Amino acid sequence: MPPPHPEPDLSAALQQAILVGQQGVWPEAARQLQALAEAAPDNAVIWLWLGYALEQSGNCVGALSAYRSGLNTAPDDADLRQGAARMHARMAQARGVFAPPRPELVGMAGPAPAAGGGATRLVAGAVAAVVMVALLGVFAALSVPRLHAAKARGEAEASPSLNPHATQKAKEAELKAHLAELRSAIQAFHGQYGLYPSELQDLVGGRPPSHGYDGQGKLVQVDSASGPPRTPLPSGGVPADPMTGAADWSYGTFHEIGAVHSAAEGSDGDGVPYTEY
Repeated sequence: MPPPHPEPDLSAALQQAILVGQQGVWPEAARQLQALAEAAPDNAVIWLWLGYALEQSGNCVGALSAYRSGLNTAPDDADLRQGAARMHARMAQARGVFAPPRPELVGMAGPAPAAGGGATRLVAGAVAAVVMVALLGVFAALSVPRLHAAKARGEAEASPSLNPHATQKAKEAELKAHLAELRSAIQAFHGQYGLYPSELQDLVGGRPPSHGYDGQGKLVQVDSASGPPRTPLPSGGVPADPMTGAADWSYGTFHEIGAVHSAAEGSDGDGVPYTEY
């Protein structure tokens, strides 16, 4: 069964810790999640995120312990089981150890072939070899951690697949953080040039912008002597809208001048459209 929802009084703290991790500060996220796990030891969702945060921080032993603690609460949870399996495989790989399942555990054992049955033994050996190669492939797949996607979400492709409510709340928190980041950069741009960026890409440091919007929405040329933005986006690039997976923000003269909004359809759990964030 899926992990339970976080308790109401822990939900905000959980989302904050997840957001810290999504910004790349996994050790701090793990510290916050550890405190939450101590406050709610029966919450499998928190143990799942704690294990993942420790895993991303390189603490395999701690991650395995967290995943096991979660399994004590939700023994059938697939994500917790996969996390524990990844840590077992990674730790074994680091020690240079490979211990495949014993043949009798995978249905390969059986009565010895009759004396003189050379052909039978040959076929049985071939079948056993094929099965063992398949097992090696499965073991290798478990030992390779799933990689981070590009900054489209700021998180690994394989981040724990929690219940839909928790996952959606995490995306909404990430959306709010990205909008705050973009709006802060736009205001810094306006303070430097007296104009609003003609496109969000102008917020990225390294080159001076060529044009910008004035207060009436007219596109005018930027004084080249002003140089590149002094306060570029902290991420070094335009972040993606976590609700759409792309940097397809609504910007320009669609709303008020210099305003940026999500272009995603739909609303949050409180009925607020994402376009009004």
